[in-house]
Amino acid sequence: MKKVKMIMILILISFFVFSCFQEEDSDFPYDVTVFLSQDSVSSEENVIIFIRTNTFFANCNYGITYDSSINSREISIEFTGIYIPEIVLPAFGPASAFIGLQLADRTGTYNIRFENQGIENTAELVFDDEMCILEAVNTTNVTILKDTLYLK
Repeated sequence: MKKVKMIMILILISFFVFSCFQEEDSDFPYDVTVFLSQDSVSSEENVIIFIRTNTFFANCNYGITYDSSINSREISIEFTGIYIPEIVLPAFGPASAFIGLQLADRTGTYNIRFENQGIENTAELVFDDEMCILEAVNTTNVTILKDTLYLK
């Protein structure tokens, strides 16, 4: 019985300690990798870009905060910080984000600008019949994996 009480106390203390972390770090000194989400996407849904840091953290559910905008065929994504939730999962992993792009027209080419640490990285999102291809154009601290997503 004493062991059970001790374990419960340790769990409560762990939750208290982890909940004392900051909710957001406004600095973003991390290199990232970008690729298309492999979830199936129908013609009515968004194309989803998955982003993860190349750095692993002590907790696997940290998020990447960002600002994004779409202006005609130009997509702009700026990484702004790391989001640390109130309850964190004690397992190593990268911080990540899913960015759903609400594109009005799913034909032709969109230019994507990723801004990370004040450096501009560019890619193209190309729609060709029933597939979507993400290709790097110019990158430094953002690794853009060439990826193909087959649309339903």
